[in-house]
Formats: sequence, structure tokens, C-alpha cells
Amino acid sequence: MRRWIVGIVMLIGLASPAHAAARCDEACLSAILDRYLTALAAHDPKAAPLAANVRFSENDVMLQPGDGLWQTISTVDRAKELRFFDPEKQEIGYVGVVEEHGLGAYIAARFKVRDGAIAEVETIVHRKEPGPGIDPKLFTPDPEFARVLGRAERTPRARMIELANGYFATLQLNDGKIFTVFDPDCRRLENGQPTAGAPTAEWPKLTGCAHQLELGELKRITAARDRTSFAIDESRGLILTRIFLDHAGVPAEYKRTDGTMMSAAPHVVPQSWCALELFKVVSGKLRRIEAVMIGCPYKIPTPWRAAN
Repeated sequence: MRRWIVGIVMLIGLASPAHAAARCDEACLSAILDRYLTALAAHDPKAAPLAANVRFSENDVMLQPGDGLWQTISTVDRAKELRFFDPEKQEIGYVGVVEEHGLGAYIAARFKVRDGAIAEVETIVHRKEPGPGIDPKLFTPDPEFARVLGRAERTPRARMIELANGYFATLQLNDGKIFTVFDPDCRRLENGQPTAGAPTAEWPKLTGCAHQLELGELKRITAARDRTSFAIDESRGLILTRIFLDHAGVPAEYKRTDGTMMSAAPHVVPQSWCALELFKVVSGKLRRIEAVMIGCPYKIPTPWRAAN
């Protein structure tokens, strides 16, 4: 009997928190991110807190740490970064600006941490190419993203996922039906360029987030696929989502819900866009949307499908 009791006690001890996998709080995750960014700017992956079997991608291609941006980066613009954390899932979200040989680029990334080391890194780096975007050197971060929400403004994580999914369901074959909830002050940026929101002197042709989609202006998007959400920071109301937006290239023009015609240009050839898209959710409504996105081959599969 005594041996049986000792055995039970030993099993309980092994299952206790002292033997559980190490978990990081927000400060710990932030320190890990700091070490990664410092190593990246120094072109030294060995200095980054990477797991031995880390999986790393840049622009939907699996690479080894040390390749791609690791080789060409000059600086990380720490004044233009946004970092956010999901201690429950041990995930980090990051949106910012880097420089390569004097040329600015937008970057979005998500990190998965296990036992105090980075096990997964997925990055989208937008360098100058056709499509939406402004010079990263001219980009000014919106402080609303970093603002910590009051308790009454926060939204449960499950509902945040529903709102992000509803946004992409609205984009897909956009026919005017809305499957999410927009704040009246909603604004959207794509590679730093405003693409939805209240008109301004600099961007006089902007249309509100909800109104744009009620008109069916994005009907040219034929699929919003392979979407997965990461780094859900309820305190700041932030959720990062990977998405692939397919454009079949037809028709060349289409009718809005108000009866007016709209050109599909430049999306008149088969093409896809991949984005890491960040949502700010306030009181159950999408208030801000910011995407770092790149053009890619039509219907390219995500290299992360097996890992999700």
C-alpha cells in the first residue's frame, strides 16, 4: 500500500506546474521579440531565440533563418512598429517598417513560442510592386492600434475571430451583404495606403468600410481562402489574420449594387494577393484594418496549411 501511495505522489509531482512547459507572459514574449529583431538587424540568426526545429517563411516560401530579409535588411524602424501578444496561445504579432539597402519595406509577422523559444515565424514583406501602397518612409502609425481598451470596450476572443472571418466572407464575391460589424469610424490601410474610410484632402475618393462593401465594390475578389487568425490581444482588441485573396480576372467590369459600373482593373488577369491583416476591434465592431500584402501567383497554396 505504501509503495502504491508513493507512486501516486510521484505521478502528481510530475504533472504539477513545476514540470509543465515554460510559459511566457507579455513581458517575456516582448523580450523574445526584442532579441529576434536585434538578431535580424544584425544578420545573425544564431543570436535569435529560435527553436532547433523552427519553421520560417517569407512571402509564402519556406526558408532557413538567415535567408531572404535576414541577408538584405539594413534597419528595423522601431519608431513605426506595433507589437501585440497572446499569452494564452503563446503568440506574438508584429507590424512595422524595415529598410533594405536604403529602400523601405512594410513587414508583418506572427511568431509561435514554445518553451521560451520561437518555433514558428511567418513573415510578409512588401517591397515596391504594383498595387496599393505608399513609401514606408512616409508612413505614420495610427496610435489607435496600440491603445489599450477599457474593460467595457473589449470583445471576447471567439467573437473577434467571428468578426474577422465575417469580414473576409463579405469580401468573397462581394455582393453587398455584410457578414461582420463595422464601427462608423472604420478605416483600412493596405501597405500604408488608405483604401477605405472617411474622405480626406489627400484621399478624397475614399469610401467608408461598410459603404464600400454594401456597394459591392470588391466583387472582383473570387475567393478569400486559407484564413487563420493568430496573436489575439484582447486588451488592445487586436487580431492578426493570414488571408489569400484570389482574383480570377473576369469580368473586366461589373455593376455595383447602386446600378453604376466599376472597372476591375488592374485585377483583370488571374492573380492572388496574400496578406497578414490586422484588425482593431472596439466594443464588438471593426474600427481599424491594416494589411501588409503582396502579389503572388494565382491560387498559390499556403506553405503553412499542414502546420495549422
